[in-house]
Amino acid sequence: MLALALMAFLGADRPDPGLMRGNLTAAWALQPYLVSPESFRDPGNQDVILACIEQLALTEHPYSAPTPAAISRLFVERVQKARADYERGSKDVARLRLMGLTGLCLGCHTRAPAQATPLHLSAEHLKLAPAERAQLLAAARQFDRALETWKRLLETPPRNALEAYDQAFALRAALGVAVRAADDPDEALALIAPMENRPELAPLTRHRIATWKKDVVAWRSEAFVAKSQRPPALLARARALLDGTGALGSAGPDEDHFVALQRATAYLNRALELEPRAPWRPEALYLLAVAAAAASDPELWQLDELYLEACVRESPHTKAAVRCVDRLADRLVYRYTVEGVTRIPVEEASKLGDLRALAR
Repeated sequence: MLALALMAFLGADRPDPGLMRGNLTAAWALQPYLVSPESFRDPGNQDVILACIEQLALTEHPYSAPTPAAISRLFVERVQKARADYERGSKDVARLRLMGLTGLCLGCHTRAPAQATPLHLSAEHLKLAPAERAQLLAAARQFDRALETWKRLLETPPRNALEAYDQAFALRAALGVAVRAADDPDEALALIAPMENRPELAPLTRHRIATWKKDVVAWRSEAFVAKSQRPPALLARARALLDGTGALGSAGPDEDHFVALQRATAYLNRALELEPRAPWRPEALYLLAVAAAAASDPELWQLDELYLEACVRESPHTKAAVRCVDRLADRLVYRYTVEGVTRIPVEEASKLGDLRALAR
């Protein structure tokens, strides 16, 4: 049985919730069922699926760094909801929730501390589309293999509008890895090159790709190498990048400046990794929230709010905390305004009130 093989692979009688390897192995084992609704619904696969879900649900990473801690919280909440859906028979809903976990893993592992090592799990036997395989490899920190997989996908001309859309989405994911994990403008340009001026792409998509290329070319001319910079320089560069995008004065998304936003995110996370208790930590959390909101990644749509909450709770009764809670209030208004009418849920408004009292 695959569930027993999974446990044997981990070298324990049951999955060890303290091991990231166990988490990713469970995610790996789930992939054949996630890509097939019929397999996921099949009662014969229930033991395997539940074993994987239980492993994922038990795992809560004890991170002190703000980004892994925030994404871990989103991860655990997503798995717990998926487990509840599966146990009450809503298997299609559970499957859709679990399909987003790879995006959370990728979002964390391209922002997590640089010394983390790749997990060498093979994706060759998994019957995944190239874009899904690339994302899974990146989630396991096999960034070089992931980028090569994305390159091959992007070099293949799309046969129709749907494939063109899928390639544009894949390009965005690949650029995130090239910027945040590889810190390599040449790699980013190599990903963009085959996608330029493709007639199958929508005009708005072509415009965005041209803007991304312009930002990457500017990045390359800067010769700013993150790994050789000290934290204050990283913070200053991130602040300047966000100021240049206009994100500091906006509560909404900004796809045109995706590359600059990813650079700012990478620099801020590295600065906090090097000096986790620096006096400028509240500002870094605020800037991370601004970048996360503007980038607006589908699987990480709550991330900015978690940064802002951490800012308030870590630095109560300070100007920095007031700034963060004010930003949170703006984001809640933006998120819950539909057709000109704002309806913030009672629980969200109550939590905001508590944080505001803590900030002042």
